[in-house]
Amino acid sequence: PPPKSNPLGDFGMPNQDFDGTRVKKPNASKKRLTDITPEQAKKSFNELAKLYGDDRALTMVKAQPICLAFDSTKFAQTQAAWTEVFGLEATQDMVARNPGLLAVRPEEAAKATDS
Repeated sequence: PPPKSNPLGDFGMPNQDFDGTRVKKPNASKKRLTDITPEQAKKSFNELAKLYGDDRALTMVKAQPICLAFDSTKFAQTQAAWTEVFGLEATQDMVARNPGLLAVRPEEAAKATDS
């Protein structure tokens, strides 16, 4: 049988061809960014909702589901660094428009300028 599917999906890559030929090789030795548990996804979403509000969090996850796999322990630190430069509302709007920014490390976010 095919392996269990990831809670975030496989981004369209099938495990086998329509005739049953295996397409993907199992790679048990290397963890992928998207290999997260439902509990990790829930924890990340709850952190997003706490920092950015329920509506923005939902919008971000719909636009870029992979953001649930980012390190949620860094979300607050990164937000704080950008808030010093841009203000809270502008930071929340900026990240909501581009959820990929959630992957930025706090030390890199601290280098941001508004010019």
